Amino acid sequence: MTSRQRDKLNGKGKNRDLQSPKTTDNSTTDVSSDKGSAKAKVYTKKASLQRQRKKTPLHDKAKKSLELDGKSSVSSISITKTMDRKLQSSENLRPLSLSIVNEIFDTVLNNASGDKDPNYLLESGLGCIKEEMKTLIRQCVENEDTLISLEKRLKETEQSYAESKKKCLRLEQKNDKLLKSLDDLSKNYERIVHELTAANTFNTQLKQVKKKDDSIIADLEKRLSQTSEQKDKLKSKLEDVSFGGKNAQITSQKEIEELTESNKLLARQKSELREVVIKQMQLTTNLRRQLLHVKAGIAQNFTEQEIMKVIEEFY
Repeated sequence: MTSRQRDKLNGKGKNRDLQSPKTTDNSTTDVSSDKGSAKAKVYTKKASLQRQRKKTPLHDKAKKSLELDGKSSVSSISITKTMDRKLQSSENLRPLSLSIVNEIFDTVLNNASGDKDPNYLLESGLGCIKEEMKTLIRQCVENEDTLISLEKRLKETEQSYAESKKKCLRLEQKNDKLLKSLDDLSKNYERIVHELTAANTFNTQLKQVKKKDDSIIADLEKRLSQTSEQKDKLKSKLEDVSFGGKNAQITSQKEIEELTESNKLLARQKSELREVVIKQMQLTTNLRRQLLHVKAGIAQNFTEQEIMKVIEEFY
């Protein structure tokens, strides 16, 4: 487009130079064209700077937000790459457009030296500039559309990042609760183990007491057997002595009464020892049942209070 426009402008300028002679108004047209070209250059520079100012903060914001939030997602990296490519392409087009405008004004100034009607050349140059401006405006609109779409994607990524942060916080809270519950369970387990060891020691002590009681009962049974043998011997003696006198009967009766009293005492001691042994047996059975209840509670992860309630209700 630029080479063709140059050829058209150069051809028109040459034809007008051949058709019309040179006049004294060329100096004034040169000055006016110089002023117009300078104004156009300043205007184009200002417009390009304004566009850069408008677009660069959005680009910087997008880059910063994507650098902060996009480390956790691969899609944000692809978005930044597409933004860099499109903005680089738009920035590369700006100096080209400025160089094209400068070349058009240079050709107009070069051809306006021998031309009677420089306004026509300026109008043609302005037409070319308008066309190029339209193309640049289209490109700017496209770039703005891409920026809007990228901003939408940024918002979506920020929302997803915020949701993922909330999920992480929830999971951390759940993890803390589980750790606390694990600590409580470990403490309860240690307490129950300590109680089990105490119950086992108490059970061993009861077993030792039971062994002592069994030995005492065996000794008493031996004594009872000995006394019964003595009683039988005395009865036989009494039968022998019954044929004797009254004195012998009195003495034998006294001995019999003493022996019966001793037998009663031994019988009482035996009954008391049996009751003690029965009570100890009941205690051992109750302790065994309590141990079974405690083990069952540990297996089913019951607390100490629940186990004690069950034991109190059962007994």
